[in-house]
Amino acid sequence: MHEVTGNRAGLKPSELGALERVYRRRVSPHEVVSLELAAFLCEISRAIGRQVGVLISRPGAIEHVFVGDASRILLPEVGRLRAGQGRFRGLRLVHTHLRNEALSRDDLVDLALLRLDLVAAVGVNHEGRPADLHVAHLVPPREGQSPWVQLPSSPCQRADLDCVALIAALEEEFERVLPTGRAPPSAPCWSWRSWASCAPTGQAASTSCASCAVPPASRWPTWPCSGGPSPTRATSSAAAS
Repeated sequence: MHEVTGNRAGLKPSELGALERVYRRRVSPHEVVSLELAAFLCEISRAIGRQVGVLISRPGAIEHVFVGDASRILLPEVGRLRAGQGRFRGLRLVHTHLRNEALSRDDLVDLALLRLDLVAAVGVNHEGRPADLHVAHLVPPREGQSPWVQLPSSPCQRADLDCVALIAALEEEFERVLPTGRAPPSAPCWSWRSWASCAPTGQAASTSCASCAVPPASRWPTWPCSGGPSPTRATSSAAAS
């Protein structure tokens, strides 16, 4: 059964029902998010005063629906990474930002650690409608540079990014730079396993990843290397505890 996860406390049954029905929606594989879905997410996000997000598969199915608070999202557990250094998870994260602000550091860290196809924030205007669309995606390792690129923001109604073409090009580029089965360079954050170079598995760390400067274990109980917990900044189970 499809369930809405995250910060559900205080939501009305009608609001939960409306969020559950999001699972029935479909998005074109070529779109970051449909205008209809973006409009609904903005409307309900403004009504409840919380960020609302979805994980969308490449075929356009809604895989997860979740609720955060006014300034951050509460990501669900999405399982371990599939094998292959040059491959993505096959999910894109789309969520609302109540003040139409740009992607946050947390958004970008989730993009890198979960190896999402892309992360997008739909800004909410003062009328509860879509404002700007903010998008970022991963790029292959570059010496001394972050592992992601933020695209120029654009009005949601005029967004023309083709997700199918973008991901195909990125996967080809990753395969060229990091062929499948080849170990990544020292201290990158291209997969959870590579974080073992930052700190031993299961051991709390006190420094940032040498490559991407992701904050230390104050945000996660252990480094998200092989065998560690999911690197989501706040899961539903954590919120419940």
